[in-house]
Amino acid sequence: RRSLSARGALAGPGDHFARRFAPPSHNVTARGPTAAARPTISTATAAVYCYTLLLLVSAGGARSSISMLGRSLGSFSLLGACGVATVAGYDLRQRRFGSAAFAAPRGGGGGEPKPTIVVKMGGSAVTIKSQLETLNETALDATASQIAAATSSGVKLAVLHGAGSFGHFQAKKYLISKGDKHPDWAFGFADTRRAVTLLNQEVVARLVRSKVAAVGLSPFPTASMKAKSLQECGALAHACEVLERGMVPVLHGDAVFDDVQGSAILSGDVILQELCETLSPVSAVFLTDVPGVFTKPPSEPGAQLIPEILVGKDGSCTLPEMSTAEHDVTGGIEEKLKTAIAVVKLGIPVIIVQVGTEHAAAALRGDTPKVMTILRLKDE
Repeated sequence: RRSLSARGALAGPGDHFARRFAPPSHNVTARGPTAAARPTISTATAAVYCYTLLLLVSAGGARSSISMLGRSLGSFSLLGACGVATVAGYDLRQRRFGSAAFAAPRGGGGGEPKPTIVVKMGGSAVTIKSQLETLNETALDATASQIAAATSSGVKLAVLHGAGSFGHFQAKKYLISKGDKHPDWAFGFADTRRAVTLLNQEVVARLVRSKVAAVGLSPFPTASMKAKSLQECGALAHACEVLERGMVPVLHGDAVFDDVQGSAILSGDVILQELCETLSPVSAVFLTDVPGVFTKPPSEPGAQLIPEILVGKDGSCTLPEMSTAEHDVTGGIEEKLKTAIAVVKLGIPVIIVQVGTEHAAAALRGDTPKVMTILRLKDE
């Protein structure tokens, strides 16, 4: 049983994760506004660990001994390493990749840690959003091949996808995002989950077919919300474990229980933000059905691609007018851009690129796409 400490000698991005998203079996105290969650151990147990550390140091050197002791405690090493990619003038080498636990599979050797990238497949990119439970098979197959190429080159990817036409229709019909007020909400909740997990299976199947060690992870039932605010999500801890073991976690937006209103929708955008806070990736990549963000809806004459959006440290920036599909229960492009801005405020650049293109392939490798929109912090 892994005990995750929220604060320690090597504190870092995992603090947030340990406080909020350890599964129930993990020994982490409930988070509070100022509380630091710590696993509690007895004085005798602490003395045993200290004595063990002294023995290990005398036998094999301090650094390796501390690493061995850390493994015995089940803690995460939050050591960083420098990146190699440059995106639109933003030097990613100034960022840290995050936990060394994500640099190599467990049991593997040392060497240069590999970059971690969080990838969001938009629901409108991998499904035909206007048609009930219909895949965009061309885009999905192309993305699976590109992810396979990226992981083969050493990039570590954490993947999540939206629901698209798998779940949005059911969630809207039964008002799942508004709680348990609909007389058939329980059936609607179940049918929404059937649809989103079906899409997750399809995504994972295509990744595995492309020789990607992909593992599907559902937020339900480990996730809970309170008045539509995420309280806990054990699936994030499981995603970190999957990454640590050299595989690709594939998460998705989901219907979950809400302590106040009965049920709610946990969007993939919220999960993306939490993953970025936990992993501190070199970038977050949004795969969409359009090349990026436009000055107005891309279907309108005169729409122009915006190559770069600069975000102030307070989250301020200028965004174009946007529209949302009627059945979209997660807020559409406007809500997704708000999520992107929240990620940028963490110091993580966000790249929005068209799914299945050579530009998407470049972003997944950590290279600079020629056609994209990048959101990054404004130099101040």
